Amino acid sequence: MRSKTLAFNLLLAVVASSSPVLVSAQQSRVFRLVAKSGSTIATVSIGAESLRFEADDNSALFSNVALFTMNNKDRTYRVQSYADVEASLSRRAEDLARSAGAAEAPQGVEFKLTDETKTISGLRTRKLIKTNKGQVEAELWVSSELLPPSLRAAGERIRRILPSDYWRRAQGNPGMVELIMLYGVPLRMTNGQDSWQARLVGRSGSDSSFQAPAGYRKLDN
Repeated sequence: MRSKTLAFNLLLAVVASSSPVLVSAQQSRVFRLVAKSGSTIATVSIGAESLRFEADDNSALFSNVALFTMNNKDRTYRVQSYADVEASLSRRAEDLARSAGAAEAPQGVEFKLTDETKTISGLRTRKLIKTNKGQVEAELWVSSELLPPSLRAAGERIRRILPSDYWRRAQGNPGMVELIMLYGVPLRMTNGQDSWQARLVGRSGSDSSFQAPAGYRKLDN
């Protein structure tokens, strides 16, 4: 996973939420994920009821009930409620449990959330280890404290659904959207010579409503 080419292989598709819930500037925080070179990889804006992730090619909004993702390159977007995400992954996990071939897959990505903690930017984080083909590929420090309560609860439910070796068996490679939903906001990452760290850059109003930019086309899930 190179710092400038974050995986955005969305297993989770992305709906109309209920009425907008506005978040005051005092309640929100904006982080930039900054590489060693000083370039900004992505921006994460966190409010009381929503979280926004913005990168060059892709953006996502986690509202209080749903996930919206946009492909800024081809100007399309998808939406999916958290309940539908949970149901879809539950079915997929059951299918994998019945597949002996998937269980014996010798290679693929796995994640392990450890009990090791570290304070970064005044926030408690936990170490998340990514392995690929059995070898450590990256080390991330994630904070679930930054997640809005509804998003944190959805992530905890989904983690209970998925077996520990889900990504290896599914031969998937989750991107930043999945990592945020399942584990929290990554505040630091090291991957060989590549690394980046989140920097708090300010506070900004945020809301849980969604409106597709002009010219964007909605895709079916």
